[in-house]
Amino acid sequence: MPRFLVAILATISYWNNNPFLVVFSWLIAIGGESSEKAIILRKSIKQKRVHQKYQEDDVIDVTATRVD
Repeated sequence: MPRFLVAILATISYWNNNPFLVVFSWLIAIGGESSEKAIILRKSIKQKRVHQKYQEDDVIDVTATRVD
């Protein structure tokens, strides 16, 4: 949300003086939101895979033998 606030304030204050600044601030605001969502989505998928791989119901039996 802070990115959108900066873009809105830049639009209100600087549209007549520096439209390049306003367009740049909107590109950063929109691009930043989509990249954050992509990172969060990627991390949540990774956690689901790890959790599915090792569930509590899985039991691994091991018999120990002594090797001399």
